Amino acid sequence: MNLAQLRALVAVADQASFTGAAAALGLTQSAVSHTVASLEKELAVPLVLRRRGGTILTSHGQQVLRHAREAVHRVDRIAQDCAVLAGRHRGRLRVAAFPSAAQLLPRLIAELARCQPEVTVVLLEGTDAEVRDWLRDRVIDLGVVAELGTGDQPSSPAPGALLAQDQMVAVVDRGHPLAGQPAVALDDLVDDAFLLSDGGCEPLLHQMHQSAGLRLQPARRVRDMATLLALGRKWPERCWAVEGCQGVGRHLAQRLVADGEADVDVPAKLSARARVFSTGQGRKTDVTDAHSVAVVALRTPGLRAVQVDNATVAIRLLADRRDELGAARTLTVNRLHRLLVELIPGGAKKFLSAPQAKALLATVRPRDVVGKTRRQLAVELVGELEATDKKIKAAKKQLTELVEATDSTLLELNGIGPSGAARLIGDIGDVARFPTRGHFASWNGTAPIDASSGEQNRHRLSRAGNRRINRVLHIMAIVQLRNDTEGRA
Repeated sequence: MNLAQLRALVAVADQASFTGAAAALGLTQSAVSHTVASLEKELAVPLVLRRRGGTILTSHGQQVLRHAREAVHRVDRIAQDCAVLAGRHRGRLRVAAFPSAAQLLPRLIAELARCQPEVTVVLLEGTDAEVRDWLRDRVIDLGVVAELGTGDQPSSPAPGALLAQDQMVAVVDRGHPLAGQPAVALDDLVDDAFLLSDGGCEPLLHQMHQSAGLRLQPARRVRDMATLLALGRKWPERCWAVEGCQGVGRHLAQRLVADGEADVDVPAKLSARARVFSTGQGRKTDVTDAHSVAVVALRTPGLRAVQVDNATVAIRLLADRRDELGAARTLTVNRLHRLLVELIPGGAKKFLSAPQAKALLATVRPRDVVGKTRRQLAVELVGELEATDKKIKAAKKQLTELVEATDSTLLELNGIGPSGAARLIGDIGDVARFPTRGHFASWNGTAPIDASSGEQNRHRLSRAGNRRINRVLHIMAIVQLRNDTEGRA
């Protein structure tokens, strides 16, 4: 057994994967896997369960991990103490705090980096319970927690130093009866809807309510993002780069814009290229992802700046809802056809409305149990069809109003209705973001692909691009071809 094996086991436990452990240790994934396997062979017990979604430690691995952390911690302390004796400080300092306190740490970390440039600070954020668990398991070196106090001292003083004191305040609306009161009792807040941050003082609030014989029932829960902003605001001239602002990164990008921060949208394809062609193995980890996104944002001109959601977002949401209603109607009609073909010889016509289906069912009077059951289910489907048609009609009216409010002339085109116009406006947004008509055609998949060979010049249809926009344009083209319009030219 050696120190490298223990470090590998600790890294696998912390990262919950061999890939993350390899990135943290600066090794290859296979090297970390072989190192842990050799430790398991030497101890003759399984330590890590390898699964598709990551790794977890066995019961034996949990026991060995505590001793491994202790051993790694002691060795690191030896190196740090020797560096101090030699007149320099070096190593890694792992600090954890609850979100509200973590906002104050970036300034202290910057001061430490100025005084001790060889000390690397790793900042973690968690609840008070998580911070205490990390301290106990030696995951961190320093933890900041909050405790209720009486007077100038904590109610249950723990080993450590008192960093700061603060008051608990209740934030209410300006028109609230308690607004402006110098002091508020918990009894006065029982009937109010409570917004609770689950990353900060939740344990303290529970403790306060229990002491007062009350029950804390939050109406909403939020997670603090102020730590991220505090870390970035050290740089006066900054710009945030968020990958996939139209997808998974949308929520983060919109919150940054709402806080007055400038951020750009980094396409996932560009960050993937930067990661693959960078030095190293090109593996997808949090560190390499952040680095590749930053590289793309720094070196790629013309990235789209994220804007606050406007009316086009509402139009896109309603267009999506209209498509979902259309799909639901098609599914209901198909199910109705399946039952009608068993009740009526030849079934019903293809394009069936709710009144027509109701009239057909009125002519059917089955006598057997199976036939009566089919008719009962068909009647229920007709009711669902009527309800869906009402929702589609209401959605069409709302979409028409929103599209007309944008002063768009799309509804004047033959083959473009409220749903199609809403889809174009919602998905495209600002058409000026496309440099040329060719870029727009490539984005929506209408630009043909060159498939020439030798002297034979030919093109084929593209299957890429935004297929929803492609569908709207295709419908418009078909309608214009079927009618005497300018589209025939």
